Amino acid sequence: MLKSNTRSQLKKHNWLHIEKEISNPSQKLKRIRDLSITGINDLALIAEKTPEDLQDEIFTTRKVEPLIDRVLKLKFSLSHLPSVNRLDTRRTQLSSMLVSKSIMFLKLQYEFLEHDTPELANIILKQLSQAEKISNEIANKVELLNIRNVANKSKLEYLFNWKKVTEKDERLWSFLYGELGVPFAIENIHRSPNDRTLRFKLVSEFGDVFSTVTVAISGEDEKAMLVIENNSIKIERKLIIRREKDELYVFRKNNNQ
Repeated sequence: MLKSNTRSQLKKHNWLHIEKEISNPSQKLKRIRDLSITGINDLALIAEKTPEDLQDEIFTTRKVEPLIDRVLKLKFSLSHLPSVNRLDTRRTQLSSMLVSKSIMFLKLQYEFLEHDTPELANIILKQLSQAEKISNEIANKVELLNIRNVANKSKLEYLFNWKKVTEKDERLWSFLYGELGVPFAIENIHRSPNDRTLRFKLVSEFGDVFSTVTVAISGEDEKAMLVIENNSIKIERKLIIRREKDELYVFRKNNNQ
């Protein structure tokens, strides 16, 4: 994946030292990023397509654990404490994802074991599900606290996460309810192929579609327009987009600050 000279540099020095020794550090970082993403995709392809006996030699606990330790900053220092010293949304979400995927696999494996009683099996499966739920709650709380910090600094009000919009999205529902003042259900969410437009319908408690909602990101990637339309009204609201790693957070100006 890495060229031999880059691998040698990273083994000997941290990035702060390396960037002082090269002419174009930003270009080198971009190259490392692109190579890393390609490498991850290649590993996924190997895990999907190659024989099990080969994977038994590649994806072992001993080989994979050092990667997980370093990605999550769990490499222990001389003080015997992991180097985690702040709230970290990206790593918390990654950890929660690993927990969810691992528990899914463990549940499937548990089905192959001989169970003492159905009652005991049910208790164990419930405990696994509870562990997954707790990990998701921790990740959501860390993410929300980070978003609030961003919002407070910029005098914005956080509305919803663009990437995680679903028909059960409570934050999106609360925002739209504040605009309309009537109860509804969100249905038929559609994303454009380039993921820059969301469209969905608002359905009354009687099952009638009374509004169509469109949220579109403008060319600058920092603005969006919300449009709510029905036969009698058209509501337009300017929104603000903030990109954090792989997430897109939607805000509006907070007039109370």
